[in-house]
Amino acid sequence: MQTERFLIEYGGEHVGLSGAVRHSGRHLITLLHGFGCTSECFGEIFDNTALDDMSILALDFPGHGDSGRLNDISLYNLQAFADMANAVIDLLSPEQVTFVGHSMGGAVSLIASQTRNDLYGLVDVDGNLVSQDCGIVSRETADQPLDQFLEHGYGDFLDFLRKSEDQAALKWATWYAKADPAALHELARSLVEWSDSGKLLDLLKSQKRVVYLHGDQDSKDYLLPVIDDIEIRAIAHSGHFMMVDNPTAFFQAVVDFMSAG
Repeated sequence: MQTERFLIEYGGEHVGLSGAVRHSGRHLITLLHGFGCTSECFGEIFDNTALDDMSILALDFPGHGDSGRLNDISLYNLQAFADMANAVIDLLSPEQVTFVGHSMGGAVSLIASQTRNDLYGLVDVDGNLVSQDCGIVSRETADQPLDQFLEHGYGDFLDFLRKSEDQAALKWATWYAKADPAALHELARSLVEWSDSGKLLDLLKSQKRVVYLHGDQDSKDYLLPVIDDIEIRAIAHSGHFMMVDNPTAFFQAVVDFMSAG
């Protein structure tokens, strides 16, 4: 694994994106993180020997982790992130691509997959699909005026995470602290809009090869009846951050998906 910097042009801006990369084969597993997170959440995948013959890209979105920030905050939206992720993938010239997207990254993966002729499959990791998936974080962020979020909302939520006794929340706090607050506010608006539209659920159902993963400690009673035609797998002893709560089981589920084909 090595950290690489990718320079792309999008929306009239030159964007520098950071990613953890392993060059091992013509099949590229692309991992996309969630709202206010970073590619660090997927770090343990690079230690999984069952995937040694596959290349891996864990990308930091703009305004997150070690990636650059955008001058035009309107570019902080799911469609733009999908386009940027695809631009980075194209630079790596894979023969096949599998997306693994967590939370917001799951939504971005669904959008990005629509234009890829080299798509092998998609692992939706508790990705945003319907209105209820916005929960309290993204919807409350979107509902705040920008100046209020910059002055109070961002810091208040970061303090909340830092005071938690939950290991996943504490890790999220370290990632959230690296994010651009203005980016988060604009992204939250885009995430709510996409989730409320029903389009993400339609995109999930249009996938030819997909699995939906969720933590067994998270109730999905509102969702499972409407995706009953999709393969669903619950990751034991975990909540929303499966890759933190039970990384062994989570990454084994990714391996199982890759080997099933």
